Amino acid sequence: MFVNEISIFWNHVGREHAVFHYANEIKKNSVEIKNKKIELCIQNCKQNKTTNRFIKYNSNILIETPNPENQESFIIVYCIDTGLQFSLNHKKKYTWWLIDIVDIEEVEENIYCVHDLFIDISVEKNGTYRVLDIDEFEYACSIGVLTNEQITKSVRSLATALDILNADLFPQTWLKELVLQHQNNTLINT
Repeated sequence: MFVNEISIFWNHVGREHAVFHYANEIKKNSVEIKNKKIELCIQNCKQNKTTNRFIKYNSNILIETPNPENQESFIIVYCIDTGLQFSLNHKKKYTWWLIDIVDIEEVEENIYCVHDLFIDISVEKNGTYRVLDIDEFEYACSIGVLTNEQITKSVRSLATALDILNADLFPQTWLKELVLQHQNNTLINT
């Protein structure tokens, strides 16, 4: 089941005060600021639909590909149930895969908000990896930015990702197949 009329936007938890920009400062924002950020992003999604850029692959997987007008070549795969987001060639400072710990919420029909929960994992082609931004996660927890549910989800998602990586099962077959379906094969050596 492919649904191409969806939109995806990011919410960097604890950084909502910057609205459309990335704030370095993490702080516990009020409910009003959080809601305003989400509402502005929803309105932005409705005004700026990009056909076929975002795909609802099934009830658990969302896919993001580049704007067809750009020369970029990347793929982002959002897994709703595991709270993992896999991106390949999206951020140039990471040489292969980047795994983000996220919470994905359908805020309106076919509009999804990806809440970034701080922790990332950079994976190299040789299978080595680095867990990133644990310090930010710990700080966000200490000042009450994350709810208990978000903390629990983050820890579970991190454990899931580490289990896959430590078993040398990454990228999984299904993820390789999605990449081949939605991106130029010459770009990726999976």
